[in-house]
Amino acid sequence: LVLIDLCACASIAVLLIQDAWSEDHSVKVTVVSVLEQIGTALGKEFAPHIAELIPYLLRVVQTDKSDERKLTAQVLSCVRSLSGCLTPHLHLVLPPLLMILDDSVVPIAVRQSALDTVLHLTRSDDLSDYAPRLMQTWQRSISVTALQPQLLELLVEIVNQVD
Repeated sequence: LVLIDLCACASIAVLLIQDAWSEDHSVKVTVVSVLEQIGTALGKEFAPHIAELIPYLLRVVQTDKSDERKLTAQVLSCVRSLSGCLTPHLHLVLPPLLMILDDSVVPIAVRQSALDTVLHLTRSDDLSDYAPRLMQTWQRSISVTALQPQLLELLVEIVNQVD
């Protein structure tokens, strides 16, 4: 009974998020925070709503050009909280994550967060189908000293999945 109520609340939350989404930065911060909390609370039970929400999250990642990219960092944290629901949508989620990791203009902390997110996904999903794309990004990023420890972890995860 509680699970049914939570799922009904999730549906209502998705509708509210869709209605409340705007270009206002503070609204986006609040919406992404709510999504992260719902994703953490519901786990895989939130999966039916992910397809409706991914476009909002990806739009933030693709359009956030602020110097610090705080909203992008928050979206990356949200993606980690939703990782149990993302398997059917990895083909949509991974490319923007890898673009952030690849982009030398993005602050190193945000690039590390993107790499943390990719590592998190490799530990929760089989990404062997994406190994070539992951390795291309790996190769372009390995020269960044701050990313090297995590990139080596990623290499191990990729090799273990492809093996």
